[in-house]
Amino acid sequence: MTQFLKNRWLLNKKIGEGSFGEIYQAYDSELQKNVAIKFEKKTEQRQTIKLDIAVIHQSKGSKYIPEFIYCGQTETHFFLVMELLGENLSQLRRKQKTSTFSLPTTIKLAIDMICGIEFVHSLGYIHRDIKPSNFAIKNIDSNESYSNLSPVLSIFDFGLSRKYIDSSGKMKPSRESVGFRGTARYASVASHEGKELGRKDDLISLFYCLIEFLYGKLMWSDIKDKQEILNLKTVFNSSKLPSELPHQFTTFFEYINSLKENDEPNYSYLKKLLINTYVSYGFAPNLKFDWEKNSVDYNLVSSFMASPYKNPNLSVFNFNSQFPNNPQNQNAFSQKFMNEVLDLKELYGQKTNEKRSNSNQEESPTKNQIADPKQYWKNQNQKSTSKCAMKCTIF
Repeated sequence: MTQFLKNRWLLNKKIGEGSFGEIYQAYDSELQKNVAIKFEKKTEQRQTIKLDIAVIHQSKGSKYIPEFIYCGQTETHFFLVMELLGENLSQLRRKQKTSTFSLPTTIKLAIDMICGIEFVHSLGYIHRDIKPSNFAIKNIDSNESYSNLSPVLSIFDFGLSRKYIDSSGKMKPSRESVGFRGTARYASVASHEGKELGRKDDLISLFYCLIEFLYGKLMWSDIKDKQEILNLKTVFNSSKLPSELPHQFTTFFEYINSLKENDEPNYSYLKKLLINTYVSYGFAPNLKFDWEKNSVDYNLVSSFMASPYKNPNLSVFNFNSQFPNNPQNQNAFSQKFMNEVLDLKELYGQKTNEKRSNSNQEESPTKNQIADPKQYWKNQNQKSTSKCAMKCTIF
């Protein structure tokens, strides 16, 4: 690989690679800034970079997709020049003391992730490989705060994406068998079963990401065999979620599982579920993210059972009503909810200081624990009060 590309980009270092290509950080002499360049060999049987180029080029001006700069080819490679992003969410989570994100950080990230997924869907694509490493935070100056940035992250890597609408804007007919698509840990049951994927499947993968953010792992994280993972996911329903999760997360999971392949999800409903959770715990709108400085640890389980941040005077909207399962009543339901949901800016949490609790080393789940999900979560929570530590930043 030449160190100077097209007399414009000076390649600095490799920052990522996968089965289909490599990504380099480079200096753009024309724009006078660092950029990311993705390369893919012309000999690759599946030219995934063409999908990347199609989606990113079509997304010009979007805040949720890396900025398109240039695309071209050399004698041996196709390449795509785009905005250089920061660390991805998988890297950031693993850097935390407990390998988890706090509830406020998880919620704020989830809202941005939904916005990114919704935008991709609006272009007519299903991503089909939603996972933490395919979302990365924006690059900002060291004196800036991510709490003042919106959105915080971008979604990328569209190599496995598929257009679900045709040139006339109509839904493409479902294929009988398409094979597995995605990453086993985060893929939906439909993907494991080789079925055609819909927009709901991206959101199911997102939900698995959120559980991993809060607990550091999923019940099948240590399993490699896809059939074993499928067996666990098949019986994984809302009754097997951690008991201390806010009820809105349960509603979130039940709603996306109630959708059919071709249903259009009510993205606003999902985002407002998360906003309502954030507000009900009294988290300040301007809380910094866990990876920023001055963060304070507090315990997940105790915070859910008796949270010092929880405002007892809050009237939280009851989400146990019937889901908006079809397009006809989604808009009406969304408007009804909009009138009742609490505004995030109307409330901020009381400033406080919490002492850091020591984190214990996480152990892998045993087969018995996996066989009984409720017992698994219970055992995980009882190991240490810091096991499920959550962080928030208080100014």
